Amino acid sequence: MKTIIRILFCLLIFLPLLACDPEPKYEYIYLKNDCDERIYVFDYGYEDNTPIIPADVIYRQDPKIIEAGVEGLATVFSTEWFEKGCAAQFIVYKESTWKKYTMEEIKRNDIFDKRFFLRLPQLKACKNHVKYSEGKDRAVTEMS
Repeated sequence: MKTIIRILFCLLIFLPLLACDPEPKYEYIYLKNDCDERIYVFDYGYEDNTPIIPADVIYRQDPKIIEAGVEGLATVFSTEWFEKGCAAQFIVYKESTWKKYTMEEIKRNDIFDKRFFLRLPQLKACKNHVKYSEGKDRAVTEMS
């Protein structure tokens, strides 16, 4: 009888631990700034993969800043996000573009220098390192 009670006690202690979800995994996406000026990066995503636009992001967050010639962390998305079929999306502005236009002009006219739309197979192919070089709105980025 004591053995049964000990087994039940252990099950009561350890069973909730087995039911816990494992710690989520993340995909860290690094961006190499291959132009001659600082860039500003805004990230976001929709579960239906609607392309993000400046109005979606410029007032929601501060940009990540990556200096010219430097590789930096652009964004982080959960692996679960990609497993649901969703893409990582981010918009890049060169510093000159950021200074040239007001926030209202950027939002109203959908101004940006480049938009990235990346699915998990693309990220794995480039080992989560992508490159920004000057050019307007390429849906599939160059892979370094």
